[in-house]
Amino acid sequence: MHKRVYKLLILLTVFVAALFFMSGHIKEEEITLENTVKMKEATFPLLYLKSGGYAMNQLHGYSSNIAAGKIRETITPLDSRKTIEIFLEEKGREIKKLKFEVRKPGDIQVLESGLISALEEGDGVKTAKLKLSANLDTSREYALKLTAVTDDGEKLHYYTRIKYYETDFFLKEKLDFVARFHESSMDKKKAASLAAYMEPSKTEDNTSLARVTIHSSLDNLSWGNLEPEVITEIIPSIKEINVETAAVLLDYFVSADTESGQCVYRVKEFYRIRYTSNRIYLLNYERTMEELFDIEKTSVSKSDFKIGIASEENLDLMTNADSTKVAFVREGALWYYSLAENKAVCVFSFLSENGDYLRDAYDQHSIRILNMDDSGNIDFTVYGYMNRGDYEGKTGLVLYHFYADSGRIEERVYIPLEASYQILKEDMEGFSYVSTKGVFYFTVNDRVYSYNIAARRLKTVARKVTEENFTVLEGAGAVAWLDNPEIEKSKSISILDLESDDVTNLSAPEGECIKIFGSMGGSVIFGYVHPEDIFQAENGEEYTPAYELEIADKTGKIQKTYQKKNIYITKAEVKENVARLTRVKKSGDSRYPYREISSDSILSQGGEVLAGVALETRVTEQTKTEYYISLPDTFSMDEQPKVVYTENAILSEDTTLRLPEEEWDIKKYYVYALGEITASYDEPAEAVIEADRQMGVVLNHESLLVWERGGRFNHKTLGHIKQTRTKDGITAKGACLYMLLSNAGVSKDAKALSEDSRSIPEILGDSLLEPINLTGCTLDEMLYFISSGKAVIAMKAENRPVVITAYDESTVTWFEPKEGSVKQSITAAASQFEKAGNIFISYVN
Repeated sequence: MHKRVYKLLILLTVFVAALFFMSGHIKEEEITLENTVKMKEATFPLLYLKSGGYAMNQLHGYSSNIAAGKIRETITPLDSRKTIEIFLEEKGREIKKLKFEVRKPGDIQVLESGLISALEEGDGVKTAKLKLSANLDTSREYALKLTAVTDDGEKLHYYTRIKYYETDFFLKEKLDFVARFHESSMDKKKAASLAAYMEPSKTEDNTSLARVTIHSSLDNLSWGNLEPEVITEIIPSIKEINVETAAVLLDYFVSADTESGQCVYRVKEFYRIRYTSNRIYLLNYERTMEELFDIEKTSVSKSDFKIGIASEENLDLMTNADSTKVAFVREGALWYYSLAENKAVCVFSFLSENGDYLRDAYDQHSIRILNMDDSGNIDFTVYGYMNRGDYEGKTGLVLYHFYADSGRIEERVYIPLEASYQILKEDMEGFSYVSTKGVFYFTVNDRVYSYNIAARRLKTVARKVTEENFTVLEGAGAVAWLDNPEIEKSKSISILDLESDDVTNLSAPEGECIKIFGSMGGSVIFGYVHPEDIFQAENGEEYTPAYELEIADKTGKIQKTYQKKNIYITKAEVKENVARLTRVKKSGDSRYPYREISSDSILSQGGEVLAGVALETRVTEQTKTEYYISLPDTFSMDEQPKVVYTENAILSEDTTLRLPEEEWDIKKYYVYALGEITASYDEPAEAVIEADRQMGVVLNHESLLVWERGGRFNHKTLGHIKQTRTKDGITAKGACLYMLLSNAGVSKDAKALSEDSRSIPEILGDSLLEPINLTGCTLDEMLYFISSGKAVIAMKAENRPVVITAYDESTVTWFEPKEGSVKQSITAAASQFEKAGNIFISYVN
C-alpha cells in the first residue's frame, strides 16, 4: 500500500515539474505584426501567340497541371501551314525549353506532342516557332497546352484552343478593322467615320461611360468629354473565329485627368464582326469601363468615397449593424473603413505598388465578403486564378479572416480546384457561409460541403443541388434542399440552420411529393404535388404542378399557405418581397395536359430598411455618371483617412483542404459571350436561347462546344443517315431514334427502340454520352447542329417525329418515317415546328 502511495507521489512530482518546465520553455503562439509577411510579387512570365502576322492572345501561366480541355480562354487560328509563333516575356525568370501537347477537348488521347529547346532571345523576350503535323479537321477546336520549363525545373502551363483552316479566314482583315475602330474611337475627328457602323437607339443610356454599346451615341463611343490615354499594351484576344465571323476582346488600362485628379480605368472592348468581300460588318460592340478605387480621391467635405465610373452591380458593399464600419470590393480590392477611427484598410488586393497591371490586375478572380461583426472583423473568400503570392498560378478558393484591431489577415482554408475561373465563378457565387463556430459552408460541383476548420473535418451536406432543389434563406443563416432531387421520389425538405447545425424536416403528406420553389424574406417557398399530376412529355420535359404552396421559416413554422381549387402552381419568381406565381389548369389534352392561366402574387413581410451607408450617383460634364459611397448624415470626416495595408499572418500549419475527386452529378451549360461566361443553366435549351440573344456560344461542363451563333455553314447535308420507314413493328419514334443513332455512329435495332416506352432523351442516354433536349429553341438555332454533323429529331405534330437531315440558304429537309423525305422553305418549316411546340432533340459528341 505504501509503495503505491510513493509511486503516485513520485509521478505527481514529475508531472508538476514537467508542467513548470514546459510553461517556461514553450511559448504560446501569438500572431503579431512582427510575424506577418507581405504578399510576394508576381513572377510568372506572360506568353503571347502570333498567327498570320498578328500578335494575339496574352496567356497567363498556371502552376497546377489542369486538363487542357477544361480551359477555353482564347482561340488561336491556324492557317494552312499550321504554324504558330510563341513569344515569352520572361519577367525575370529563365525559360529553358517549351513542351506542347494537342488534344481534342474532353479527350485524354494526345494527338501530337513535342519539345522546343531552341528558343531565340532578344529584348527580354524569348521566341519559338511551333509547326504542327497532326491531321486536324477544318473548323474544329483543339486544346493546345504549352509548358514552359524554367532553369530550376519548375513547369508553368499555358492554355489556348486552336482552330485550323485550309483556306483563308481573313484574320488580318478582321484584326485590322478592330485596330482601326479602336484608334478612331480615341479621336473625336476620326470617330465621325464610325457612324456607319453604329446603330444608335433612343432607349440606350447615354448618361454613363461605364457601358457603351453599338446602340450608344457617337459622343459616348468617343469618350464624351473625357480624354483617356492608353497606359498598357493592347493585345487582342480571339474569343471566336470562323471564316466569316470573329469575336475579339481588347483588355487594357487608361488614365485620364478628371475634376478629382488623375484616375485609372480598366477598359474592355468586345467586337463581333463579319467579313465579306465588299466590307466588314460590326455585328455587336460593347465597351465597359471601371475605375480603379483610389483612397486619395476621398472627399473630406462630403464625407464620401469616390467609386467613379462603374457599373452598380459590380459593387459588393457591407456594413456592421449600426453602420459605423463599412467594407466594399472594387476592381479586385477589398477595403474596410472605420468611421470612429477615420481609418481605411486595404484588406486584400493583388495590385502592387509597382503598377504591373498586366499581371497584378489580371481579373480572373473574385473577392466575396461573407460577413462582418460589430468589431469590423471580416470573413471573406478569394477564388479563381491567383495572380501572385504563395499560390501564384493556381486556381482555387482561399478563406481569409481580417482582424480589424491589428490590421492583418489570416488564411483559414485553401482549397485547390482544377477548373478555370470562368467555370468557378458560376459555381462559387451560389453560396458560401462561415458560422460563428468556425464551420465553413460552400458549394463546388453541385455539392454543398461543410468544413469544421478547427477539427479539419469535411462533410458533404447535399448532392446534385440545382436552382430547382436547393435554396439559400438569405438573412436567416440557413439553406434548404430536397432530400431526393428526383421530384417523383422527393418526400421531404431539409432546412439546415448554419449556426446551430440543427436540421428541420418538412414532409409531404402520405403518398404525395414535395418541391422547392425558392426563398423569400429568409423563408423557404415550397409546394405539394400529386404523383399522378406529374407529366413527362415525349421530349423528356417534366411538368410538376403543385396543388398547394406554403412558406415556412427556418424552424419549419408555416407563415403562409396558398391554395386555389383546380389551380396548380408551376413557378414562383421572387423579386424583392413579392413572389409572382405562374399558374396552370388541366387542359384535357394528352399532349399538353396543362394550360397557363393568369398569374398571382404573394407579398412577404418586408424587412426593415436601415439608413446609413449608401451608394449614390453624381453627374459631371466631363465624366458623366459616377458612383460614390456616402456615409451616415450624422458623421463628418474631418481629414483624409489614415490608410493601412494589411499583411498576411505567418501560419505554422498547412490550411490546404483537398476535396475528394468525384464526377459531376449534374450537366451544366454555360453561355460564353462578350469574352467571358455570362450565365449557366441546367437546361441546354435555355443556354442556347440566351447565347443566341447575346451572340455567343454554349459550352458544357467539360468546355466542349455545344452551340455557336454564326458558326454554321450556308448549306449542309448529313451523311450516314439510314432512312427508315414505319413497318414491321417499327414506329415513327423508333425509326427516328434509329436514324439519329446511325448518324452518331451507333448501331441499334429499330424494332427494339420502338418497343421502349421511355422518353426519347432517356433512350438516347443509353447510347450517347450527352443527348440534349432543345425544346423551346427555334428551327434557325437548330440548324447549327446539322451544320456540325449532328441529326436533330423534331416534332412536326403530336406523335409525328421527324429527323432533320439537310438545309441550304432557303430550304430545310427532313425525313418523316410515314411519308419519306420532305423539303420545305425555312420560313414555312419554322412556322410548322413552332405550332408543334418547337420540340427538338439532338446530342453532343
